[in-house]
Amino acid sequence: MKKLGAIILALGFITLFAGCKTDVDVVELTKIEVTQKPSKTEYFVGEELDLTGLKVTAFYSDGSSADVTKDAKTSGFDSDEATKSQTVTVTYGGKSATFTVKIKAIELTDIAITTQPTKKEYFVGETLDLTGLKVTATYNNGTTADVTKDAKTSGFDSSAAVESQTVTVTYEGKTATFTVKISAVEVTKIEL
Repeated sequence: MKKLGAIILALGFITLFAGCKTDVDVVELTKIEVTQKPSKTEYFVGEELDLTGLKVTAFYSDGSSADVTKDAKTSGFDSDEATKSQTVTVTYGGKSATFTVKIKAIELTDIAITTQPTKKEYFVGETLDLTGLKVTATYNNGTTADVTKDAKTSGFDSSAAVESQTVTVTYEGKTATFTVKISAVEVTKIEL
């Protein structure tokens, strides 16, 4: 009798559980979106990708969403060459989204004479002395460089006296100038 009671009790539980619905809704990732682009989307050749300001949002099958920026991976960024539009891919959980960046070439914008040559007064027949001259190049990315040794000079002529002569310094098509004075050689004393 005890066995029969246990069997009936077991059959009751099986019937009870068989009538229960055991479907569990599985929440799945449906897509990701770049909901906020990075603050910086324009780069110069050679710069590293800066994701400050980027926000990546994951959307799920139950209608929920979550910020997954910290776990998302990026690919496709290459600042070796200039390009007007480069697609950067963001990936999370097998889903991807994109945003675009621009890679600009580093270009010379200007040159300046940041230190004048030490010698600025000459006598007729002397050669130009550039000791002390410093020429600085400025680029569109805000950097500067000393280009003195690669700069070329023109306009110096000490064949005749002149109160002010402009000497032009040229580097990659950009120019800057400084002035010199050419004085005549004067006889100050004659001895017989």
